[in-house]
Amino acid sequence: MSDMLTPEERAAADAAVARLRAERDVAEAEARGRAAGDPHGIADQFSLSSPPPARRKKMRRKLPWVVGGSVVALLVVIGLVNGSQKPTAAAPTPAAIPSAVPVAPTLPAEEASAEVGQAVSNGGITLTVTGARVVESVEMNESNFRPGSGYETYTETRPQQGAKFVMIQTRIFNSGKSSVDLTCSWPVDAKLIDALDREFDPIDDLYKLKGNPECNYQLQPGFEAEMTYVHLVPEAATITAWSFRGTAELGSTGPATLVRVEV
Repeated sequence: MSDMLTPEERAAADAAVARLRAERDVAEAEARGRAAGDPHGIADQFSLSSPPPARRKKMRRKLPWVVGGSVVALLVVIGLVNGSQKPTAAAPTPAAIPSAVPVAPTLPAEEASAEVGQAVSNGGITLTVTGARVVESVEMNESNFRPGSGYETYTETRPQQGAKFVMIQTRIFNSGKSSVDLTCSWPVDAKLIDALDREFDPIDDLYKLKGNPECNYQLQPGFEAEMTYVHLVPEAATITAWSFRGTAELGSTGPATLVRVEV
């Protein structure tokens, strides 16, 4: 075949073969140098002048996926962190508390009031105060004889020093369902009240008082009797009222009835 080439063609072919051999030698020399100085090819990975080798191309192809995967992983981590924290509900704004509506305090039932001469009922007792006055003395039966026997005698009894007697005269009608003993029982809870709201009980042994029913006299339902109450009070006391509460009826626990008196 070489005999068929002209001298010019042979010279061109020889030059081409020489160039190929030279390029091969240079490439092999560079390869040996790189192997001696960088056996692992690290410099080649960061070389900017050398053409991108297949390995670098492979890394470049993987880079978007690596970056994308990192971003996705970061987003997943952030999502997990946020998901583990329960959203804190905003503290509700306290509703405006309306001003308390003024309410009257719970008080005992208001005591009914009456005037002298007015009939009022309380606990099975209908009572009328017929008179109220200060007296210097009262007459008491100390003879142990029954009133009306003809043997009884009455002793004038005066209040102790610094005190006075206040006499309350009443007429009592038994409006209950059973009889009552006005003097030796307790069918009427009576109190005399002064300007200082002090309450004074009646004196003892009202059955001895002249004009009162005798002890154990039973006032039947539907009947009435005259009954006088005497209270011992300080001489300087100003009396403003007298109160009573019927106690004979079962469950009679209501408030007392006031009767205004001025003595």
